Amino acid sequence: MNLLREYIRELLTEAAKGLSEFEERGMYIAIEDLGDQFEIKLYDFDPAHSEPGTPDVASPAGVESNFPDDALGLISAMQESSPDNGPCLDGFTITWVSVSESGWGPLLYDLAMELATSKGSGLTPDRQSVSFEANKVWDYYLANRSDVEMVQMDDLSNRLTPGTKEDNCAMTLAYERGLESGTFWDEDNEETPWDPYGKDVLEQSPLTKMGVWKGAANIDAIKAMDRWIEI
Repeated sequence: MNLLREYIRELLTEAAKGLSEFEERGMYIAIEDLGDQFEIKLYDFDPAHSEPGTPDVASPAGVESNFPDDALGLISAMQESSPDNGPCLDGFTITWVSVSESGWGPLLYDLAMELATSKGSGLTPDRQSVSFEANKVWDYYLANRSDVEMVQMDDLSNRLTPGTKEDNCAMTLAYERGLESGTFWDEDNEETPWDPYGKDVLEQSPLTKMGVWKGAANIDAIKAMDRWIEI
């Protein structure tokens, strides 16, 4: 099992494309930042000199996008505290991720996390739905990325840090998906005790964390290339 994990991590590392490939390909980032929500798109051409596309259904909260439609990748996030999701340390929660060319997803996640951190918080996974591919990205952040601080959050019942409510966040997906060890917990099953099953998942799952960027200033690097376009 350990060899399999290492192999998967090696594949993720080899497949991930960074700023060197970004610069060589002449790629661009276009960003629409509305304060409590943002959308980042990756292009292999200059979108500022292309015709605007039709409204993008993947734009956060239905915001009409000014971007051309043929982006290679998109990531959007929103900062919103609600009874269903909780305050989640005031983090930005991913609302949409789409990548049409393999290898660019990790860079989009990094840029979204860096931007969310610069706004004073960090980035959390979607609270309702996370693909297994995206789950691997968060696994990799937790296990391998020293340039990312994975900050622990609590569940909406305030079980882990009962004296603090700011870190409460919806954890149903993390509990039900569980850990590679087979440990999981169902909030609807009153016969299954939270401790130790729920506590193990809460403390070990990457889906229960907020990622805070501690790494290189990638956004400044892209701006220095004159490839960062604010819409």
